[in-house]
Amino acid sequence: MKNSFPIYSLFFLLLLLFLGIFGHLVSGASDISAGKAIELLCQKIAGKSWGDDYLYGIILWNGRIPRLIVAFLVGASLSVAGTVMQAIFKNPMASPDVTGVASASVFGAVLSMVIGATQRGFYTLAFFSIVSAIITLLLVYFLSTSHGKTSCITLLLVGMAVSLFFASIVAFLITIKLNDWEAGKTIVAWTLGDLNDRQWEHVYIVLSTFILGTTTILFFGRDLNILMHGEEIASNLGIEVNLVRFLLLLACSFLTGGAIGVAGMVGFIGLIIPHIVRALFGNDHRLLLPFSILCGGIFLLYCDLFLRTGFHGDMKIGALTGLVGSPYFFYLVLKTRKNFFYFG
Repeated sequence: MKNSFPIYSLFFLLLLLFLGIFGHLVSGASDISAGKAIELLCQKIAGKSWGDDYLYGIILWNGRIPRLIVAFLVGASLSVAGTVMQAIFKNPMASPDVTGVASASVFGAVLSMVIGATQRGFYTLAFFSIVSAIITLLLVYFLSTSHGKTSCITLLLVGMAVSLFFASIVAFLITIKLNDWEAGKTIVAWTLGDLNDRQWEHVYIVLSTFILGTTTILFFGRDLNILMHGEEIASNLGIEVNLVRFLLLLACSFLTGGAIGVAGMVGFIGLIIPHIVRALFGNDHRLLLPFSILCGGIFLLYCDLFLRTGFHGDMKIGALTGLVGSPYFFYLVLKTRKNFFYFG
């Protein structure tokens, strides 16, 4: 573990974050200069009227700022959830969807669209997504527990089965909606991940799940460090392994459900970002978790900025993260393939 606090790395990441935010504020179909964007923000904070710049103010405050906040929080949520999953399962291939909660969240969102529940407001879709994730975790955990003990390998196997089950149901729901072009298009776009037209209601949803999930996870940073050395050692040091693991998985379900509930399926962030952060900052989760939040948020922020400035088609954010993440996943498989000959 690296003991010294990486102050220069933190400064560099904060600089990247600032530049990413600045890029979002000045990018878009409407030409808003940097000076004008800062002026409009200062006027909003001071409670002053935008006057003749009212239209630009609305575009900035109700369009660009919510989108950049959602992008950062979704990336941060998935990244820190992936970090926790890899620590719990001691598996470099673990990600937020290994327990099936990601597929369940997508199912919940798609189901709300199919039955028309989203007509009551976007909060309904997010509610379906988050509740589906939590119920699925409870089901997976119950099925994986025997005589008061929960096996990590059983969790993975049950989670994989549940994930395939929900993926099949989502495919079925999409199939029966193909005759309704608009509904089918909306569902498919959601499964690919989408940050277009994000509003403040999306911010409130993902911010709530982010605060709840990360607060719980950061509280158990020291316990995660000990769990990395084995469950027996953790038990001998007075840690309630099953309880801590369940609370961490529950927190990850909130993070994953909230992220998918506002942005759809955005893959590979929870897999690749934890590896990069661990390589840079070591394995101390008291340091690793906050930097995972920063790096995951910054990564998705720049992915979205690229779509807005460098790609003029209707490419979805989930497709872009997949294009970036799949080669890295292939690299991880080749790097760790020797570990697949045994379970430890």
